[in-house]
Amino acid sequence: MELDFKTVLAPTDFSEASDKAIPFAFRLAKDHGAAVLLVHVVDALPMPSPLYAHYYAVPSPEQIVAIEKQSEEALRSRIPAEYRGTVRADVAVVHGEASQEILRLSVERHASVIVIATHGRTGLKHLLLGSVAEKVVRHATCPVFVVR
Repeated sequence: MELDFKTVLAPTDFSEASDKAIPFAFRLAKDHGAAVLLVHVVDALPMPSPLYAHYYAVPSPEQIVAIEKQSEEALRSRIPAEYRGTVRADVAVVHGEASQEILRLSVERHASVIVIATHGRTGLKHLLLGSVAEKVVRHATCPVFVVR
């Protein structure tokens, strides 16, 4: 069976676990002549109730731009040196709920495969925090490789 990979989507939250998945995404892309789209999702801030708005620090537009720029630089810094110049890499910083944005981008950018890390949480931590990787696996329209 021939796999026709064009884009490998690799989301990262800049954690150690995510950093382990990125080289796998690049190797897969190189082996199949594909590009890599490195993605970071900035959590959407909940809108504070007008009654309690003075308790919430809402970032200014300038702060949001700075966060996006820092995230883009952090994404570019994670491109493994051995793949620079041999694998096309694009970066995207989006805002929202991580699994929803990863799934949206996978469709919008026609991802052939998603390479995502899991933190390996179990028990109560998994129940309380949920799993972005699990949600992506359940709802993705393309194959998903999970790196533990």
